[in-house]
Amino acid sequence: MPRARRRVVTCDCRVCLDPLQFGSLSPFPSAAPEWGIGEVAARQEPPPKCLLVVATGIEQAALECPHLDGIARDGSTSLVAVRRNTFEDPSPVNQGLSCVAQIINPYKAEGTATESYDLLEDRFMGMHGGVASNCANVIQLGRKVGLEQLGDMNSNSGLDCMASTVSQYLGVSSEEKTLDGDQDFALIHVDGSLPFPCGNEDTTENSKKNFTQQSPSQHSSKWVEWIDSILRDLDNRSGVLAGVLVCVVLDCPAVANDQRLTPGGGSIAIKHGGVSRPADGFDFTKVLRPKQSFEFRGEDFVEVDLGRPLLMVQRLKGVIRRDQMDCVCLPRSNSGILAGHLLPEIAYKLARSKKYGA
Repeated sequence: MPRARRRVVTCDCRVCLDPLQFGSLSPFPSAAPEWGIGEVAARQEPPPKCLLVVATGIEQAALECPHLDGIARDGSTSLVAVRRNTFEDPSPVNQGLSCVAQIINPYKAEGTATESYDLLEDRFMGMHGGVASNCANVIQLGRKVGLEQLGDMNSNSGLDCMASTVSQYLGVSSEEKTLDGDQDFALIHVDGSLPFPCGNEDTTENSKKNFTQQSPSQHSSKWVEWIDSILRDLDNRSGVLAGVLVCVVLDCPAVANDQRLTPGGGSIAIKHGGVSRPADGFDFTKVLRPKQSFEFRGEDFVEVDLGRPLLMVQRLKGVIRRDQMDCVCLPRSNSGILAGHLLPEIAYKLARSKKYGA
């Protein structure tokens, strides 16, 4: 019998687009038309920018933001492992600072003073970035690694114009279709345990006092609403929507007796005849789960908090996979990435690292 002819299925990758648009299999056609921002992002020419939002001290009940849910639907959801002693400090501010420090992962410069750090531009091929935070310690940490401050998040005027500040800093606006500028990424950190700035209408001492006496969950809800409004304003700019890697990292409170990350070394289930059973069964061979990448930093073993990882959602058309999640929630897989590996992964996507993990 003659074999059935395979049906050609095309997608928006570089290999499929070139033969359809230019009639050639060459990835670099001689007479290429002007590409739109979607094709530019998918081809990585020029490399995309990145917006990294880290929210710590956020109440789980406050995670109701439709625009962040939209990023989860159009992108991927995964877990970020942090060290085991991250949340042992009773101060939420110190916990948030520890999470950001593990993501930035500042290295002490060799042969220099104790307060001197290796700059990110030296670690990642000239990568430049800025930081904005409502926590002064995070701003100070960012400056040590060469990040410049973006606006003031402790005032209403600074919060209102943050979307415009970020888009201008990254060189992307609603009118432009190309990415320009030397800045590669912007880091926005929000500590939900800190008070949200009172509005201009609250000028009396009593109103300010009542505002600062609000519960942490109320402050957390306001900060979540602000993050969602920032994502909404940025998505209205076509350059940000298709040419900027949006990465949002959220602090998820721990659940009692819940191990969200599965380490290596334990027995895993295997399938015989379509039935999944524990590997230590009577007729099954014992299979051990290999050590996971989030348990190592280089060659050193890292003890991570298995019950309280960070939740991360990412989106970039043509680059980030789509998990098709309905909203921001725990991913289907219980694997993750170490917090210290996140920035090298971003640098690789921004063409600021020769290979992942470098």
